[in-house]
Amino acid sequence: MRTGGQPMKVITLTLHLHQRFFPKVLTVTGFILLLFLVPLLAIQSSFLLQVLSTSFLYAALSLSWNLLAYSGHISLGHAAFFGLGAYGSALFALNFDTDPFTSIWAGGLAGALLAAFSGILFARLRGAYFALATLALVEIPKMIADNWVSLTRGSLGLLNIPPFKLPLINANSNLTIYLVNLSSLTILLLVVALILNSRWGWALRALRQDEKVSMTIGINSNFYTLITISVSGFGAGICGAIFAHSIGIIEPGMVFSLHYSALPMVMALFGGRFSVIGPVVGSLVLTLLDQFVFQPIFPAGHQILYGLAIMITILFMPGGLMGLLGARKHGITGS
Repeated sequence: MRTGGQPMKVITLTLHLHQRFFPKVLTVTGFILLLFLVPLLAIQSSFLLQVLSTSFLYAALSLSWNLLAYSGHISLGHAAFFGLGAYGSALFALNFDTDPFTSIWAGGLAGALLAAFSGILFARLRGAYFALATLALVEIPKMIADNWVSLTRGSLGLLNIPPFKLPLINANSNLTIYLVNLSSLTILLLVVALILNSRWGWALRALRQDEKVSMTIGINSNFYTLITISVSGFGAGICGAIFAHSIGIIEPGMVFSLHYSALPMVMALFGGRFSVIGPVVGSLVLTLLDQFVFQPIFPAGHQILYGLAIMITILFMPGGLMGLLGARKHGITGS
């Protein structure tokens, strides 16, 4: 009876997960399709497209950060993956005269390799020690970019980075960048959702809850941490690459700024750290609030209002916006 019942339990669990997962996928897909229609409604508002494009890039970066956080590892070094992705893609495009849609893969690979290296190097570290080690990691590629002048031009930065081009749309126009950023976010959201609703995702949750117990039931902590930080670094590298091709010029202080380590963490916490769409919601809401509420009300100190919003969230909404809405469940919204 036990032998025959086990497959039935697995099938029942799988069907149950699918019943909860796919309706939410359809809901999120509908929302994303609506975002693709925004340019038709706001084609005259270039500022709105710029703000939304920025929020999409931040959301993708926050998603990549949150994937690693699911395993219980807090990274303060995503600026390293972001910056290396920017330089990797820009240098590849400039030296090999490639299309940006090709070179961004080089940026993603650069971010993934650095992330994998850090995963191996910091394999024995946990908690605050892991976070501080990743924070120190940011300085290494930044110093290399600053001092390898023959390759990176040092503090002068890289210029004339080729822009994205789409058929029938002006190169690097607001609409082009909007569509590129939204498409990248959509793909990354789908990848992260699939990961977190697979055995891989369940392993990450188990490791976060109790690593020692998880290892006793056969979950390889080092393996899952390594592949997760590599995918996380790849996503951050892609974000850096897109950023480089969108603005056309980068320098070390710009792309290796700790801003790109703190921002994804803050937005994930604000939206809901243990929710797949939490980082996306947090990025959209915070970016829109900053541009349309905080800055108009308090132009000289809008960052103070930004910080207060985050403090209130941490103190009174530890589950973030998604936790407040009661959406932190299995499936596309995570658990």
